[in-house]
Amino acid sequence: MLGVALLADVSQTALKAALAFYLVGATVGLFRHLRNASARDAIIEDDYGLSTVRLLQLPLFSGIAGVAFTALVPVLAHRCRG
Repeated sequence: MLGVALLADVSQTALKAALAFYLVGATVGLFRHLRNASARDAIIEDDYGLSTVRLLQLPLFSGIAGVAFTALVPVLAHRCRG
């Protein structure tokens, strides 16, 4: 996504805002996952590395969702107005 934004000649202000939303989304997603994992009573012994993959992928997807949501809200608000 960063490469596409740089090729499209997006302003530095927009890139900084997108980075901030990405970092906030990734941090919130990671802490939510860790909180939910610590609240579980059952311990899974052999998950073949699935928990590690989830721990690595969750902040990535949460960050993308944070950027996509902030880009989607103005579009939906504009369509709802008229």
